[in-house]
Amino acid sequence: MLSIAKCLLLILIGQPILGQAQLYSGFETVPLSNVNSMYSLLGQFNSTSKALLKFPANNASADYTTDNWMDPCYEEFYSNSDNKYIIYWITNEYVACEAVSYISGRQTPTYPVANLMRVERLGQRCP
Repeated sequence: MLSIAKCLLLILIGQPILGQAQLYSGFETVPLSNVNSMYSLLGQFNSTSKALLKFPANNASADYTTDNWMDPCYEEFYSNSDNKYIIYWITNEYVACEAVSYISGRQTPTYPVANLMRVERLGQRCP
């Protein structure tokens, strides 16, 4: 039986097929050939988000079939010109996103590697 979070993940994976919103189409998913390597790289970045943006899987009023529900993540990215990535995390209860910028030093990312869903950067999304 699929959990709510896994159902939400399936919807998110199908996003590129559902159409292109203006903000969504301005970002591309960073290829993750090795999730552990990407996670290690994220230790060089600091969250610039005012608060971690969370999208609960059990929110019956949310329409996660569109691609504009992620607009707050993109708006958060644009709020700081130093931002490099948008990181998406998944838990059993929600999907969260945060914008990050490079720091000189290392820190532990917000969640463990198992929760890393995807990383996006500015770039033209493939149709």
